Amino acid sequence: MSTQAHWLSFADPDLPEGRQFLGVCVVEAESFQEAVIAASLREINPGGECRGWQAPADEMEKWSLKREHWNRLLGRGDLLKLCEDGVVDMDGERIGAA
Repeated sequence: MSTQAHWLSFADPDLPEGRQFLGVCVVEAESFQEAVIAASLREINPGGECRGWQAPADEMEKWSLKREHWNRLLGRGDLLKLCEDGVVDMDGERIGAA
């Protein structure tokens, strides 16, 4: 099995609204479970709940997330700076640029 880029998004539903988002990271792994483990080993897993999906590298480039941004925890501010068109959260709401 070959490695794929995985977008991992972390949140803590027990925190007050507006503070629940903990960050995202992109890591390469063979599966979602291995991606979460890789994030933990790199100390970029902030805890909380995690959702994720495979994300082709060319899609990451479209979102301005080049490989140099992978393997580190990105907060909301980081994402808004990197993603010129804004970011869409898990509920489909656009954050940042319209």
